[in-house]
Amino acid sequence: AAAKSRHCLGGWRAVRLDSLGLTPGVLKGLAENEPDIATIGALADWQAAKGDFWARDIKGVGKAAEDKIAAALEKYWKDNPLPAMAAV
Repeated sequence: AAAKSRHCLGGWRAVRLDSLGLTPGVLKGLAENEPDIATIGALADWQAAKGDFWARDIKGVGKAAEDKIAAALEKYWKDNPLPAMAAV
């Protein structure tokens, strides 16, 4: 239960991308970015700042790598869903 509550409170932001089964080449491109992108939170911030074309500005990350990252995140969120927020 404690792990779930940390996840709900933003603990997902600290989840390392190298724990998601991404290939070394994809991880290298993300790590060499400025700023480096090593966690789901850092990737979420980058995507929010860059919009739909977030991958274009990361050297070594093309369409295939973008698809691998999307698939890894989709699997993560399927395995670790956030609970629905209560109506306010």
